[in-house]
Amino acid sequence: MDRKDYIINGDGCHASAGQFVPFANEAFLVTLANKGLYKRALKDLETTGQIALTVTGSNLQVQLDDITVCLASNVSQSTCSCPSKTVCKHILMGILAAAGYAATAEDDKDAVPETSSELPSSVPWEKLINADLTQLRKQAGKKLFEDTLRLIQDGWTADFTEGDMLEATINTENITVYFPKEDSLNRSVCKCGENGLCKHKLIAILSYLSRQGILSSDSAGNQPELSLLTEDTVKVLQGASRFILGILEKGLISCGENEAETAIQYSIRLETCGIGNLARLFRSLSSDIENMLAKHVGFQSPTTFATLSRLYNTLTLLLRNTQNNEMLGKLIEGTRSDYYTTPIGHFAGLGAYPWQTRSGYFGITAYFFYQEKESICTLTSSMADYYEHTQSLVTPENLRKQLEMQSFWGNSASLARLSISTLTLRNFKLNRQNRLSSSSQTQCEIADKVTIGHLNTLLTVPELSDLSIRPNQHYDYFRKKQPEQLALVPFTHLSEVRFSSSEQKLYFTMTDGQTETEGSLAYSELNRNAIRKLEQLGQPYTEKKQRYMVCQKRPDTLIPISIITSSEIDNFYF
Repeated sequence: MDRKDYIINGDGCHASAGQFVPFANEAFLVTLANKGLYKRALKDLETTGQIALTVTGSNLQVQLDDITVCLASNVSQSTCSCPSKTVCKHILMGILAAAGYAATAEDDKDAVPETSSELPSSVPWEKLINADLTQLRKQAGKKLFEDTLRLIQDGWTADFTEGDMLEATINTENITVYFPKEDSLNRSVCKCGENGLCKHKLIAILSYLSRQGILSSDSAGNQPELSLLTEDTVKVLQGASRFILGILEKGLISCGENEAETAIQYSIRLETCGIGNLARLFRSLSSDIENMLAKHVGFQSPTTFATLSRLYNTLTLLLRNTQNNEMLGKLIEGTRSDYYTTPIGHFAGLGAYPWQTRSGYFGITAYFFYQEKESICTLTSSMADYYEHTQSLVTPENLRKQLEMQSFWGNSASLARLSISTLTLRNFKLNRQNRLSSSSQTQCEIADKVTIGHLNTLLTVPELSDLSIRPNQHYDYFRKKQPEQLALVPFTHLSEVRFSSSEQKLYFTMTDGQTETEGSLAYSELNRNAIRKLEQLGQPYTEKKQRYMVCQKRPDTLIPISIITSSEIDNFYF
């Protein structure tokens, strides 16, 4: 028997049911819920008794045996009398039943009109075409709207397929946004499941407007000019520019603690504005001024003047191009890079080491070999050290506790364990700099400890085994920071281990009896344990056995990270 024969309708609700016809397709319903619920809804619909459709106000009520479904024109806001708090199988059954009835039942031309409803617009997706950008900005909020504009500048767009609904597929993620022809914005549904306006909907809307020729950074029509910079951000940039110009006019040598503190304040304000590259430069400037005042060996005038130069030039260009989004996209680096979800990946830990930057941060970074892409990924735990309550935490002892106690991902494994193990990650997030997210949604399955026996695949990768491949030594003012390059250096023992008091640096040679490779490590409080370990390995009584040193590649040297032996990885910094 046809499904329509089970439907009792006494309220002339053909038109109300008809609005759900575009939604009754598998792709959309799977997006609204999931594949399992969709299949269950199809199966249960065949065994359901009589179904009653009733118009109640602007909604369509569907009675499924003892369950009542209230279908709203915005289907994501539909409700059900069952205990479920999210989209359930009954809502899917209601949509399928309503659409099936509308598609098969004959319209009664003499039927009494239903409760007043909005007349269909003559132009499909009219609400989308006439989207008010000012209202969108308010609805999304400052951060989400500006972050989305930056994503579009980075190449995030949507591909469109027109049918009963407009399908917008985000090209950098497996995410689809659906726009019905009527009331397109309010009734849109995104696969991410977020209610309201999400970044995917914004990308789809702005991409559609751009494709229609409606959106541009210098729009002369009714739409406002879109800029990555708000008025408040421009004011912060103007103040920062005056501050840097003042330093250049009076000279760095005239700066004191007030200038160091002011630089930190601008760093925090620019971080809030989402301009991460300038925030980091201001933190570096503050550290440099403090090192200069303390006559610290870490102060290097050429580096500080390069920082001042970059700050001045970047601020000047930003203020000259406040409405040029193409230029702004090149000048602004966000405080955080967007992460992309990947279903599954296999990784091998390569150790971990502590670090501290001139820009005011410290922490631990663990390295992993990503087998599917044959590339190096990092997982970092960091903290700002420019606050009074965090400055005392920058010690080897505290970082060792952080390594062993701080947990990551769904199984709450410590960084100490992760960095020395082979593991499988499911639903993990990775950004363009190959940094792994610590998201708790990532599921981690730890297998074995990494040993020399696990290195066969890694040693076939030229970037890891060929020591002649080094980072580019040429200084490029506009080049952004590149991912770290690692090397696996075979050795049985260390020779020529010496500490230069004048340079405050340990030099050593890794040798396996056939080849000799030089490395070095600058002294710092965080490197104290590592230097002691390397000096011990250089003693004549140390046993000679096959090992691999994991090293960071530098143009002129190699910096040790960890040691891989026949039984485990030695994180010798901790």
